[in-house]
Order: sequence, then structure tokens, then C-alpha cells
Amino acid sequence: MYSIYHFFASLLRNKTQLNASVPLTDWLKDLPIVGCTQKGRFPDLVLRRNRDDQDLPGGEFIELKESDSYVVSSFNSTVPTGEKAIAEWFSPHSPAYRTLFQRDQADPFALPIRQVYYLVRGRTRQKINPRLCLVHGSFFETIPAQELIRQAFAQLLLEATQRAETPIDALWIEPWLETLALRQSDFSQVRHIDRASVKARIRVMSEVNGAGNILQYPGIEDNSLSLVVPAHDNAQLQQHFMWVRAASNDSEWAALKTFTLHHQRNGAFVVFQTPV
Repeated sequence: MYSIYHFFASLLRNKTQLNASVPLTDWLKDLPIVGCTQKGRFPDLVLRRNRDDQDLPGGEFIELKESDSYVVSSFNSTVPTGEKAIAEWFSPHSPAYRTLFQRDQADPFALPIRQVYYLVRGRTRQKINPRLCLVHGSFFETIPAQELIRQAFAQLLLEATQRAETPIDALWIEPWLETLALRQSDFSQVRHIDRASVKARIRVMSEVNGAGNILQYPGIEDNSLSLVVPAHDNAQLQQHFMWVRAASNDSEWAALKTFTLHHQRNGAFVVFQTPV
């Protein structure tokens, strides 16, 4: 079986690696559950799929975030979200696509929308006392990514109108931006400008604020590994318990403690935590 729950169980069985100074990607890429890896591109890992299981399809995207502090490192490649379309990040001609096809023996595009998780590791500058969280992307996505980008550009344009020598009516900014279908992928493209000797690219980066910094939430302890998933209703909560229990063995399950974490802006999340 392949899923984020089984990936979490793989982490439980390799806890000593999590406490080491070795970069996470150096050994995670070799786990059998991983369908493919990408160096320097989102996502870092793609899990293999269960082709005949509608309830637990697998195939999740995982991005790795490491920092020498208890602040989640910045999101340089994509604005974090809870799910993404595979077509935005893979093409049928890419090496990652071929690797996924070979591992799954099926077309990766048969599962077009993938759940997104972030494996976050924060620790001190001396690389001790790690806090690790495998957290669903909805923890960071309290408004849609497209809306976040739109509002950021609205602020930028408003500030520019205020600096203009000639008065400009700023009331047009919000209605105008609402007519545009801004996507983050639009900004990743290199722009060729007439008569310019360089090419231009606008890069959208994002950083967590206090509400999104999972590493400093109550209950996230030093030297611990946590799975953090949304639990906005009882059915969702029970499903998480069922799948974590099914993916782990008796001793791993017994070592887990569970509690509810209340996101400041996005409701309840359930945490499955173990010491490392």
C-alpha cells in the first residue's frame, strides 16, 4: 500500500535518520514508497499510487523544508496549497513522468489532482533538538493561492500609485485585478523584452507568519515527529485514525500520542506524534 499514512509509517521505522544531520532528501529518495524525486523543482517527492483503491489512491506530492531554527523555511518554488494538479508540474516527456509510469505501471495523469504535504524539519543552529512535522498543505493555505497573489499585487500597485507624481485613481486596481486569472506558473516563465540585453522573471515567494508556523504551535515538541492533518469533522478525524492505525505496526501505534491542534485561522488539525 502507498499513501501519506504509509510514508509516515516509513518515517517511524527510520527515526534515527531523522535525528541525523544528513539532508532529508539524501535517504528519503531511496524509500520504496517513493515514485520519483525531483531535484530543485516542486515537488521533491511523489509517492507511488494504489491504482485500484478509490478511498486511498496514494500519489501524494511532498515538499521538503529544512531550517536551522524553529521557523518554517520560505516557499521559493510554489505558494503552498492543499492540493495541486499534476498537469501543472509534469509533462509526458519529463524524466519524472517516465519514472512514475515505470513505478506505477499506469498513466500518472489518471489521478489528476494530488494532495500536497510538507515534511518540515526545524532545529537549532547546532543541528540538535529537531522538530519534524509531516503537515498537509491546507495548514498554510488559509486563502486560495490565486487570491493571495492577487491581493499581494493589489498592495504593490496601490503603493506605486501613492508614489506617483501625478495623482492616480487607485479605485480601479481591485476590480481590474479580479478580471485577471493570475496563476503562479505565469510568473515562473522567463520574459523576453524588446531591446533588453537580459531576460526578466518575476518570482513569487512566500513565508509563514505566526499563524502558519507549525514548528511553534503548542504541543510540537523538541525531538519529535508529527503527522498533522485536517480534522474539521468527526468523519475526517476517524478516517485519519483508521489509516494511521492500518499503516503502522502495534509497537509504532502504541508509541504515538494524539491530540487536536487548533489552527489560528483554519480550524482543527489532528496530530499523531512520536519521539525521535
